[in-house]
Amino acid sequence: MKAFRALITGASSGLGKDFALQLAQTGTNLVLAARRTEHLDQLAEEIIKKYQVVVEVVTIDLTQENAAQILFEAATRDGKTVDMLINNAGAGPFRSFLDAKTEDHERILRLNALSLTSLCHLFGNHMISHGQKSWILNVASVASYQPVTRFSVYCATKSYVRFLSEIIHTELKGTNVSVSCLCPGGTATEFLAANNQSASKFGQWSLMRSDAVVKLAIRKTFSGKRVIIPGVVNKIACTLAKLLPNNLNLWMSHHVMSLGVSEADKVKS
Repeated sequence: MKAFRALITGASSGLGKDFALQLAQTGTNLVLAARRTEHLDQLAEEIIKKYQVVVEVVTIDLTQENAAQILFEAATRDGKTVDMLINNAGAGPFRSFLDAKTEDHERILRLNALSLTSLCHLFGNHMISHGQKSWILNVASVASYQPVTRFSVYCATKSYVRFLSEIIHTELKGTNVSVSCLCPGGTATEFLAANNQSASKFGQWSLMRSDAVVKLAIRKTFSGKRVIIPGVVNKIACTLAKLLPNNLNLWMSHHVMSLGVSEADKVKS
């Protein structure tokens, strides 16, 4: 029987690292993709030693032109198949729209939306073609439900990711490919520091553990769930965002983010 094989982007830390560890525990062979070779090599060594699965490492920057095609070719070289794609790579600097550089906005668009779209298309066709039961999991955010000030492009791209995932999920019903979208809220990962934030005491209280988010996401993805929102608080927030007027959503999100981010980060942004 062919070994199950999963590709994870943004695999060097945070949710991506936990996806790799938890899938490896089930005997899944892995392709780990991220920019930081040293982190990937360390993770691969740890996984191989602990779980005796096959781990391949692809160092790649998904903001670069043609990166999705390069990653696809690396993952499917020599007739290899991929049975699960986890589009986890993403970023969203925390600052006012006009304070960021144009090239920063373009980089986020390429990473969060364009590369993800290309990977869904390339691997979706690949999975349909090889015919085995397969899964695509796209990581969006609770911010896909609510416009958040100083997170403009991030929110916009994550909304795109959620809508795209839901549409493809519906289009592929009845096939061997299932598409899910994970919408986590605040999670204890490197994301905050990497995007010029640190959590205040309120923000730290509301953070979920990365491994718990990933455990739920894997289970719900394999069950074919269209949208996965971990945590009761996050579910309530997403439901309210759909029910409340948009001007009220904007006001509330602005003040909630002010509570959740430290004073130092408000100055930096």
